[in-house]
Amino acid sequence: MQYQRRNDGRRIVEKTPTNVARVAFIREIFPDAQIIHIIRDGRAVVCSRLRRWKAAQLYNIGSAETRRHILNRMSLVPFWEWPAYSWTAAREVCRRYVTHKPAHWWGLKYPGWAQDRSELTVAQLAARQWVFGVEAARGELGIEDVAHEHLLEVKYEDLTSDFRRIFGGILRFVGVDGQGYADQVATTVRTDSVDRWRRELPESVLAEIMPCLEPALRQLGYAIEHGSHP
Repeated sequence: MQYQRRNDGRRIVEKTPTNVARVAFIREIFPDAQIIHIIRDGRAVVCSRLRRWKAAQLYNIGSAETRRHILNRMSLVPFWEWPAYSWTAAREVCRRYVTHKPAHWWGLKYPGWAQDRSELTVAQLAARQWVFGVEAARGELGIEDVAHEHLLEVKYEDLTSDFRRIFGGILRFVGVDGQGYADQVATTVRTDSVDRWRRELPESVLAEIMPCLEPALRQLGYAIEHGSHP
């Protein structure tokens, strides 16, 4: 790739979450790619996505925080790629500040998402997104067909609770000496997000999403707790 040739073979990290549904495609283009699959408790993912959906509705370009966010995102995208995003950006600005319509969708689009959007709650949509993402990544055309030396599967909860050990394993997997960076990042790792869903998801929402989440949660080894709120 051009970037690697210009930078002495420097590694490239692509972390778009929706790539869980494109594992076979990625492997076809980059057969030697090393895939790190990070799995998170579906209840925590729903809790996080509910926050993101709410943020999408309240996106205020007049606030300093929003402007900093936009400038930061622009700084991460090479200027020659800006035209590719211009139409999407213009449409989103029009939606938010001209028509004031709510966000139509956020995140992974799974088969049947359009119909679900008109029939299900946002929490149920987020639950289906998570289940589809996990099943797509671990399915027949996903990571189950990836050679062991090209795949590392990590649980988000393990990464946050035992960061140095788990991240050290990630560094060894990709063959990078980044211990200094790991030591620096370790001081910023927060664990409060792991159990946030217990505090923020009402029992009514858990009742909506658990029929969808429970089979996959059990398969992944997550504890199923009913009546988890104090």
